[in-house]
Amino acid sequence: MQQSKACKLGSCLFRASHLQHWREGGAGLLIRGIMQVKSLQKSPRMHKSSNISVSDSSLTESLMQLLWDADGELVRRTVSILGFLFSDKDIQLSSPTALQLAEALQPLFDNADSSVQLSSILLFRGVMVTGEKEGKKALKPHVRQSLLPLFFHCHDENQRVAEASGEALLCVAGFLKRKDLKKVVKRKELWKFSKCLLEKDWSRVAEYLRQALPYLESPQEPLREAALRFMGMAGRYVRGQPEELQDIIETLQRMRNDTSLDISSLARQSCYVIEAAQSSILQTAAAARLAVRGLQELSCSAGQFVAVLPELWGGLMWEAVSAGAT
Repeated sequence: MQQSKACKLGSCLFRASHLQHWREGGAGLLIRGIMQVKSLQKSPRMHKSSNISVSDSSLTESLMQLLWDADGELVRRTVSILGFLFSDKDIQLSSPTALQLAEALQPLFDNADSSVQLSSILLFRGVMVTGEKEGKKALKPHVRQSLLPLFFHCHDENQRVAEASGEALLCVAGFLKRKDLKKVVKRKELWKFSKCLLEKDWSRVAEYLRQALPYLESPQEPLREAALRFMGMAGRYVRGQPEELQDIIETLQRMRNDTSLDISSLARQSCYVIEAAQSSILQTAAAARLAVRGLQELSCSAGQFVAVLPELWGGLMWEAVSAGAT
């Protein structure tokens, strides 16, 4: 009887319609209900028909929507409860759920609340581990997008966030089958990470530069420094249009006035590197235009030559015939 009542309570709590009560302060009740359900699911006396799948419930969908909420406390509770829901090693996330979670969690890596940061990073790592094998390919772009944020947060002033970021980054490198990155992270040789990443992913340099820009505004000096060092390295691999670099150059120029002397010095160095890359691109483009113009002129000259060739050939033959006749 007690189990039956607990199951009914758990089922009730798992309905999305009860989230409004949770918004008003019932988070503790919700957590207790979920804990009861999960403990009963493992009981040998639990009837199979009473089993509740938390990974595919309407509650999970509603909770993920709350991750985008403007209420910081609500987001903090939501991440904690999602982490609890998927802490069971026997649970395998469906592909749609894993994709939604991966997308919703990444913005929280930069949350002002360190507990939200930590929980979201840990949960993101869990998503990579517990997702269905069939959904790995679809998840790959989201995982790749987490590379830089996790790398930057390896330099976080909060030690727990920094350690969790390093562990998640190691998992990301393994997920993406980047043995080179995995080796660098495992050995904690983070100063090699940027070069290692860009040497194989140079086609995504412009994307990575844009992704690094917000970290230049971080209140944490170590994060600003990590972003600047990365951008300085990335400037050497730029192959895109010079217009793509202009916004980045302007941002770096503003960073020259940073309150930290180290940061302002790094900003100048990074700015020089990217300005040189922009100048090189412009010069290459100009040289290419000149080359095309030269080929066009040569083609035109060749065309004119071909046009008068029969006339010239006829004149030469006539002269030869005349010379033979005399």
